[in-house]
Amino acid sequence: MLKLEKSKLVSLPTTILLVVVVVVIRFYVFPVLSSFPNKVPDELMFYSSNELFQIISEYSNSDINNYILTSLGFDFIFPVLYGFMFLFVKLLLFRWLNIERKFKFINIMAFLPVFFDFTENIGIMYMLKKLPNFNINLAEILGFITLLKYLTMFIFVLLVMIIANYTISYRIRHSIPIITGGQKAKKQI
Repeated sequence: MLKLEKSKLVSLPTTILLVVVVVVIRFYVFPVLSSFPNKVPDELMFYSSNELFQIISEYSNSDINNYILTSLGFDFIFPVLYGFMFLFVKLLLFRWLNIERKFKFINIMAFLPVFFDFTENIGIMYMLKKLPNFNINLAEILGFITLLKYLTMFIFVLLVMIIANYTISYRIRHSIPIITGGQKAKKQI
């Protein structure tokens, strides 16, 4: 992670490419691949065990197989892509503001949603394989994990925006160049 901060791989073209790929997969590929009769659990912000049971009990055997195949493919690639997208946007923005060294701890936060997404996908696939048996406790935990996935995404984006906004505001108030392009500013926060 630390070597990525100075890597030439973290560039505007690479970051734009990651954003485009994530948007295309999320809003084009997933809807085309998923032909489920009902909602897909991991697209919901939260669900109770009753809601999860209602959703997956309406899946046919072919829907279950399709869900598992989609999960094994795109549902494990996609989280890694959006994790790197979040990280690259943060690294590029902080590099432009010349504050990347001060906030290294945030880098790992880009991958917390990925961890929760993987956990959620594995749990849902397990539950689908066990149908018609339904584990209420696991379903409740999965609903909470889904909420944590979206919550950690939100916290990461919010934290990056707050730090960038504070840095820009501070530099405006103190007549320091806002974007230093990796050059040392005369006065740092």
